[in-house]
Amino acid sequence: MHNIASLIAARQALRRQEGDESSESSTSMSSHSQSPLEGKRGVEVSYAEIQRHIFDPALLKMASKNSNKSLIYDFGEGVELYLGSARDATADPESFSESRITAILNCACLDVATGREFYDQFEYLEYEAHDDEEYDISQHFDSSYAFLDAMLSKLASKRRSVLVHCQAGLSRSASIVVAYLMRKHDWSLIQTLQHVSSKRAICINRGFYQRLCELEAQIHPLKACTTTSAVVKPSQEAIAMAIGQWQTDSPEQSLFIASKEEGEGGGGGGEGGSIGFWMEGDSLAPPCQADLPVVIALLEFASPSPLSTLHDWGAGDGRVCVLASKLYGCKSVGCELEASLVLLFQANVAREEEACASRIQILHGDLREKIDMATIDSNTIITMYLLAEGIEEIKPLLSQALGLGAVCICNSWGPKEWTPVAVCDCGPYNNVRLMKYDASSIR
Repeated sequence: MHNIASLIAARQALRRQEGDESSESSTSMSSHSQSPLEGKRGVEVSYAEIQRHIFDPALLKMASKNSNKSLIYDFGEGVELYLGSARDATADPESFSESRITAILNCACLDVATGREFYDQFEYLEYEAHDDEEYDISQHFDSSYAFLDAMLSKLASKRRSVLVHCQAGLSRSASIVVAYLMRKHDWSLIQTLQHVSSKRAICINRGFYQRLCELEAQIHPLKACTTTSAVVKPSQEAIAMAIGQWQTDSPEQSLFIASKEEGEGGGGGGEGGSIGFWMEGDSLAPPCQADLPVVIALLEFASPSPLSTLHDWGAGDGRVCVLASKLYGCKSVGCELEASLVLLFQANVAREEEACASRIQILHGDLREKIDMATIDSNTIITMYLLAEGIEEIKPLLSQALGLGAVCICNSWGPKEWTPVAVCDCGPYNNVRLMKYDASSIR
């Protein structure tokens, strides 16, 4: 019966014939010099591309028949990291002596109910992760890393080889191994996936892949977010995932209930105002947030780079800032007057990963008092969804910012008598106009 190793060897031979040769070693990342994914961050690569270039269907077809655990990384001195399935995990523990495995990480303890007692003197960690796109596999990243590093690290008091497994060794346990190697070796997500898939057929599900993308942004915040002026356009899949998460996890309803318990009323304005949801007439902004598809179109129109700082004046619940930092890797500053909306903004930032949340600054108060002109320069992008009269009130401030090199994107209303340098129609019926202004627009 063919095993995965022989299939990998056959695939390598075929690639050499096609001129797409790659070299691999058991102790270092594989070299994929011809890979179309080379040098890309996970968020830049769609899940379909990952399936096409890394999760090889020919190998996966044979994976269920493969009973052998796979050596993923050799740490030296007989200490090795293995990835396997339930068949590997339920073998007689004595059979582990050849590979010197004396530690087990079970990612699917309900599916594979061996338990600590089965392994006698082995070190053992278990949890029940579900192979479901909606399941948050990242909740296990920290505990898994601590366990694996305690076993594998040269600093460990007693080093041990470890088998990480789930039911099939394809998705749950593969995600944990990928997460560990990314953090341990400071590898990119794509590089790590290439390395692990060169040792064993894997097929990490779509939701787990997104969590690994988020982990990569935490590990490489500078590389991913602050070292290039090139615009990194997010994939449609990343956009859909971000919108879905926003719609599913929004804290708005619970905060609305909490605010109602404080008492009905308007938004109170300013830092000392009472908490309550904004009512029309209390603000210079429209009585609603911009729709998420419009926000996505606005950000695409603005095209922030990782070196940009996006200011959202009248930030509401923070959706423009959060999605800008999450999808484009830029810093963002949101200024909001209404106390209840600032609470929403804070809650929306709090549910993001640290790599995203750390790039977002919230200003509570009148933007004419809060905006520091010393922070405005040619890397600044200002976005606004304010009523016409509101824009007229802040026009002197905006004029000063554009004079310092900033650009401004206005949603629906723009400064009177100013000429936009570009326009974009968006929305379900192309009925929402976005207007871009710079210093040449000022009259």
